[in-house]
Amino acid sequence: MNTPQPASSQQILGPAMAAIERDVEVAVDDLARMIEVDTSFPPGLGYDAFADLMAELLSPLGFEFERVVVPRDLWHVAGGPASGERTNLIATRETGKPVCGLYYHVDTVPAAPGWARDPLKLTVEGDDLFGLGAADMKGTIAATLLALRAAKKCGLPLYYDPMLLLCTDEEGGLYPGIRYLAEQGKLKGHILNFNGSAAPRIWAGCFGVFHLQVTIRGHAVHAGEGNRTGAGINAIEGALPLLNALMVLKPDVASRASALAPPPHASGPLRPQ
Repeated sequence: MNTPQPASSQQILGPAMAAIERDVEVAVDDLARMIEVDTSFPPGLGYDAFADLMAELLSPLGFEFERVVVPRDLWHVAGGPASGERTNLIATRETGKPVCGLYYHVDTVPAAPGWARDPLKLTVEGDDLFGLGAADMKGTIAATLLALRAAKKCGLPLYYDPMLLLCTDEEGGLYPGIRYLAEQGKLKGHILNFNGSAAPRIWAGCFGVFHLQVTIRGHAVHAGEGNRTGAGINAIEGALPLLNALMVLKPDVASRASALAPPPHASGPLRPQ
Protein backbone atom coordinates (compact mmCIF):
# COMPACT_ATOMS: atom_id res chain seq x y z
CA MET A 1 0.00 0.00 0.00
CA ASN A 2 1.34 3.41 -0.93
CA THR A 3 1.31 5.95 1.85
CA PRO A 4 -0.15 9.29 0.66
CA GLN A 5 2.49 11.98 0.57
CA PRO A 6 1.78 15.49 1.85
CA ALA A 7 1.30 18.05 -0.88
CA SER A 8 4.33 20.17 -1.64
CA SER A 9 4.25 23.93 -1.37
CA GLN A 10 4.38 24.10 -5.17
CA GLN A 11 1.31 21.88 -5.47
CA ILE A 12 -0.53 24.08 -2.94
CA LEU A 13 0.58 27.49 -4.17
CA GLY A 14 1.26 26.75 -7.84
CA PRO A 15 -2.32 27.23 -9.12
CA ALA A 16 -2.75 30.45 -7.13
CA MET A 17 0.55 31.86 -8.40
CA ALA A 18 -0.50 31.00 -11.94
CA ALA A 19 -3.83 32.78 -11.37
CA ILE A 20 -1.96 35.85 -10.22
CA GLU A 21 0.06 35.84 -13.44
CA ARG A 22 -3.06 35.44 -15.56
CA ASP A 23 -5.10 38.10 -13.77
CA VAL A 24 -2.47 40.76 -13.24
CA GLU A 25 -4.24 43.14 -15.63
CA VAL A 26 -7.26 43.10 -13.31
CA ALA A 27 -5.00 44.44 -10.57
CA VAL A 28 -3.77 47.15 -12.94
CA ASP A 29 -7.40 48.13 -13.59
CA ASP A 30 -8.04 48.23 -9.82
CA LEU A 31 -4.99 50.43 -9.34
CA ALA A 32 -6.19 52.80 -12.06
CA ARG A 33 -9.49 53.27 -10.24
CA MET A 34 -7.70 53.85 -6.93
CA ILE A 35 -5.42 56.49 -8.41
CA GLU A 36 -8.40 58.35 -9.87
CA VAL A 37 -9.65 58.93 -6.30
CA ASP A 38 -7.63 61.91 -5.07
CA THR A 39 -6.59 61.06 -1.51
CA SER A 40 -3.63 63.42 -1.45
CA PHE A 41 -2.76 64.92 1.90
CA PRO A 42 -3.05 67.79 2.34
CA PRO A 43 -5.98 68.20 2.41
CA GLY A 44 -7.25 64.59 2.51
CA LEU A 45 -10.69 65.14 1.02
CA GLY A 46 -10.99 61.81 -0.79
CA TYR A 47 -11.16 59.34 2.09
CA ASP A 48 -14.91 58.72 1.92
CA ALA A 49 -14.79 58.11 -1.83
CA PHE A 50 -11.85 55.75 -1.45
CA ALA A 51 -13.68 53.78 1.25
CA ASP A 52 -16.63 53.46 -1.17
CA LEU A 53 -14.35 52.08 -3.87
CA MET A 54 -12.65 49.60 -1.55
CA ALA A 55 -15.98 48.32 -0.26
CA GLU A 56 -17.05 47.74 -3.87
CA LEU A 57 -13.86 45.84 -4.72
CA LEU A 58 -13.78 43.74 -1.52
CA SER A 59 -17.46 42.83 -1.23
CA PRO A 60 -17.24 39.95 -3.79
CA LEU A 61 -14.51 38.43 -1.60
CA GLY A 62 -16.87 38.08 1.36
CA PHE A 63 -15.68 41.01 3.47
CA GLU A 64 -17.79 43.01 5.89
CA PHE A 65 -17.04 46.65 6.61
CA GLU A 66 -16.86 49.17 9.40
CA ARG A 67 -16.12 52.83 8.84
CA VAL A 68 -14.37 54.59 11.68
CA VAL A 69 -14.05 58.38 11.52
CA VAL A 70 -11.34 60.11 13.53
CA PRO A 71 -13.04 62.86 15.58
CA ARG A 72 -12.39 66.35 14.27
CA ASP A 73 -11.06 67.67 17.57
CA LEU A 74 -8.15 65.21 17.41
CA TRP A 75 -6.76 66.36 14.07
CA HIS A 76 -8.15 69.77 13.20
CA VAL A 77 -5.78 72.72 13.42
CA ALA A 78 -7.14 76.19 12.71
CA GLY A 79 -5.61 77.32 9.45
CA GLY A 80 -3.96 73.90 9.10
CA PRO A 81 -3.68 71.76 5.96
CA ALA A 82 -6.34 69.12 6.68
CA SER A 83 -10.02 69.19 5.80
CA GLY A 84 -12.75 66.63 5.23
CA GLU A 85 -13.81 63.48 7.09
CA ARG A 86 -10.93 61.22 8.20
CA THR A 87 -12.71 57.98 7.23
CA ASN A 88 -10.90 54.71 7.94
CA LEU A 89 -12.25 51.44 6.54
CA ILE A 90 -11.93 48.13 8.37
CA ALA A 91 -12.66 45.12 6.14
CA THR A 92 -13.06 41.81 7.95
CA ARG A 93 -13.77 38.23 6.94
CA GLU A 94 -13.94 36.15 10.09
CA THR A 95 -14.30 32.37 9.92
CA GLY A 96 -12.92 31.47 13.35
CA LYS A 97 -9.25 31.38 12.38
CA PRO A 98 -6.67 33.63 14.02
CA VAL A 99 -6.88 37.18 12.69
CA CYS A 100 -4.06 38.96 10.88
CA GLY A 101 -4.46 42.68 10.39
CA LEU A 102 -3.02 44.09 7.17
CA TYR A 103 -2.27 47.80 7.49
CA TYR A 104 -2.28 50.22 4.56
CA HIS A 105 -2.43 53.99 4.41
CA VAL A 106 -4.65 55.29 1.64
CA ASP A 107 -3.37 58.87 1.45
CA THR A 108 -0.65 60.08 -0.90
CA VAL A 109 1.54 63.13 -0.96
CA PRO A 110 0.30 65.92 -3.26
CA ALA A 111 1.51 65.92 -6.85
CA ALA A 112 4.83 67.74 -6.90
CA PRO A 113 5.76 70.20 -9.65
CA GLY A 114 7.34 68.54 -12.65
CA TRP A 115 4.92 65.69 -13.29
CA ALA A 116 5.01 64.98 -17.02
CA ARG A 117 1.87 62.80 -16.82
CA ASP A 118 -1.54 63.28 -15.24
CA PRO A 119 -0.88 62.22 -11.62
CA LEU A 120 -4.50 61.11 -11.14
CA LYS A 121 -4.54 58.87 -14.21
CA LEU A 122 -2.63 55.60 -14.32
CA THR A 123 -0.12 55.66 -17.17
CA VAL A 124 1.30 52.33 -18.35
CA GLU A 125 4.63 52.44 -20.18
CA GLY A 126 5.95 48.95 -20.76
CA ASP A 127 6.26 47.32 -17.34
CA ASP A 128 6.22 50.68 -15.54
CA LEU A 129 3.13 52.16 -13.92
CA PHE A 130 2.91 55.89 -13.22
CA GLY A 131 0.34 57.58 -11.04
CA LEU A 132 0.04 59.31 -7.69
CA GLY A 133 0.30 56.56 -5.08
CA ALA A 134 1.13 53.78 -7.55
CA ALA A 135 4.01 52.68 -5.33
CA ASP A 136 3.19 54.27 -1.97
CA MET A 137 0.86 52.62 -1.47
CA LYS A 138 -2.18 51.98 -3.61
CA GLY A 139 -0.17 49.48 -5.64
CA THR A 140 0.23 47.40 -2.49
CA ILE A 141 -3.54 47.39 -1.95
CA ALA A 142 -4.10 46.29 -5.56
CA ALA A 143 -1.54 43.49 -5.10
CA THR A 144 -3.36 42.28 -1.98
CA LEU A 145 -6.67 42.18 -3.86
CA LEU A 146 -5.01 40.18 -6.63
CA ALA A 147 -3.67 37.64 -4.13
CA LEU A 148 -6.99 37.30 -2.29
CA ARG A 149 -8.86 36.74 -5.57
CA ALA A 150 -6.34 34.10 -6.65
CA ALA A 151 -6.71 32.26 -3.33
CA LYS A 152 -10.49 32.27 -3.66
CA LYS A 153 -10.43 31.14 -7.29
CA CYS A 154 -8.11 28.22 -6.51
CA GLY A 155 -9.72 27.22 -3.20
CA LEU A 156 -6.48 27.98 -1.38
CA PRO A 157 -7.11 28.06 2.38
CA LEU A 158 -5.59 30.92 4.35
CA TYR A 159 -3.94 30.34 7.71
CA TYR A 160 -5.38 33.63 9.02
CA ASP A 161 -8.60 35.55 8.62
CA PRO A 162 -7.49 38.81 6.97
CA MET A 163 -8.49 42.15 8.47
CA LEU A 164 -7.70 44.97 6.05
CA LEU A 165 -7.01 48.28 7.76
CA LEU A 166 -7.31 51.07 5.18
CA CYS A 167 -6.23 54.13 7.10
CA THR A 168 -5.93 57.89 6.86
CA ASP A 169 -3.26 60.55 7.35
CA GLU A 170 0.03 58.67 7.26
CA GLU A 171 1.80 61.11 4.97
CA GLY A 172 1.10 64.26 6.94
CA GLY A 173 1.09 63.11 10.53
CA LEU A 174 -1.61 64.96 12.51
CA TYR A 175 -3.56 62.02 13.97
CA PRO A 176 -3.02 58.87 11.89
CA GLY A 177 -6.04 56.65 11.48
CA ILE A 178 -4.19 53.52 12.61
CA ARG A 179 -3.41 55.22 15.91
CA TYR A 180 -7.08 55.98 16.48
CA LEU A 181 -8.10 52.41 15.59
CA ALA A 182 -5.58 51.07 18.11
CA GLU A 183 -6.83 53.43 20.80
CA GLN A 184 -10.41 52.34 20.18
CA GLY A 185 -9.52 48.66 20.52
CA LYS A 186 -10.34 47.93 16.88
CA LEU A 187 -7.20 45.92 16.10
CA LYS A 188 -7.05 42.14 16.44
CA GLY A 189 -4.39 39.47 16.27
CA HIS A 190 -1.10 40.09 14.54
CA ILE A 191 -0.60 43.27 12.53
CA LEU A 192 1.41 43.23 9.30
CA ASN A 193 2.42 46.75 8.33
CA PHE A 194 2.56 47.17 4.56
CA ASN A 195 3.45 50.85 4.86
CA GLY A 196 5.35 51.96 1.78
CA SER A 197 5.90 50.35 -1.58
CA ALA A 198 5.11 46.83 -2.73
CA ALA A 199 8.78 45.76 -2.54
CA PRO A 200 9.24 42.39 -0.75
CA ARG A 201 11.05 43.65 2.31
CA ILE A 202 10.44 43.26 6.02
CA TRP A 203 12.12 45.01 8.92
CA ALA A 204 11.50 45.69 12.55
CA GLY A 205 11.04 49.42 12.60
CA CYS A 206 12.07 52.86 11.47
CA PHE A 207 12.41 56.29 12.98
CA GLY A 208 9.43 58.56 13.20
CA VAL A 209 9.52 62.22 12.36
CA PHE A 210 9.24 65.31 14.53
CA HIS A 211 7.86 68.44 12.92
CA LEU A 212 8.81 71.77 14.47
CA GLN A 213 7.38 74.90 12.91
CA VAL A 214 9.06 78.15 13.91
CA THR A 215 7.89 81.56 12.77
CA ILE A 216 10.42 84.38 12.66
CA ARG A 217 8.76 87.72 12.00
CA GLY A 218 10.48 90.56 10.23
CA HIS A 219 9.27 94.00 9.23
CA ALA A 220 9.43 95.27 5.68
CA VAL A 221 9.99 98.97 5.01
CA HIS A 222 10.39 101.21 2.00
CA ALA A 223 13.95 101.27 0.72
CA GLY A 224 14.14 104.99 1.43
CA GLU A 225 13.53 104.36 5.12
CA GLY A 226 16.21 101.73 5.49
CA ASN A 227 18.58 104.08 7.32
CA ARG A 228 16.01 105.02 9.96
CA THR A 229 16.81 103.43 13.32
CA GLY A 230 14.66 100.36 13.95
CA ALA A 231 12.76 100.77 10.70
CA GLY A 232 13.26 97.33 9.18
CA ILE A 233 13.76 93.89 10.69
CA ASN A 234 15.42 91.20 8.62
CA ALA A 235 13.70 87.90 9.51
CA ILE A 236 16.49 85.83 7.93
CA GLU A 237 19.05 87.45 10.18
CA GLY A 238 16.72 86.95 13.12
CA ALA A 239 16.59 83.22 12.38
CA LEU A 240 20.37 82.79 12.30
CA PRO A 241 20.85 82.20 16.08
CA LEU A 242 18.23 79.44 15.96
CA LEU A 243 19.73 77.87 12.83
CA ASN A 244 23.21 78.00 14.36
CA ALA A 245 21.95 76.30 17.52
CA LEU A 246 20.31 73.54 15.44
CA MET A 247 23.56 72.99 13.53
CA VAL A 248 25.39 72.58 16.84
CA LEU A 249 22.78 70.05 17.95
CA LYS A 250 22.83 68.10 14.67
CA PRO A 251 26.02 65.99 15.21
CA ASP A 252 24.87 65.04 18.70
CA VAL A 253 21.54 63.76 17.35
CA ALA A 254 23.24 61.99 14.43
CA SER A 255 25.61 60.16 16.81
CA ARG A 256 22.76 58.25 18.44
CA ALA A 257 21.88 54.73 17.30
CA SER A 258 18.85 52.46 17.69
CA ALA A 259 18.90 48.86 18.84
CA LEU A 260 16.32 48.04 16.15
CA ALA A 261 17.59 46.07 13.18
CA PRO A 262 18.08 48.28 10.10
CA PRO A 263 16.04 47.67 6.96
CA PRO A 264 17.57 45.27 4.42
CA HIS A 265 18.59 48.04 2.03
CA ALA A 266 20.60 49.88 4.71
CA SER A 267 23.95 49.19 6.32
CA GLY A 268 24.87 49.69 9.96
CA PRO A 269 22.53 50.65 12.77
CA LEU A 270 19.52 52.88 12.41
CA ARG A 271 20.54 56.47 13.07
CA PRO A 272 18.49 59.67 13.20
CA GLN A 273 19.11 62.52 10.79
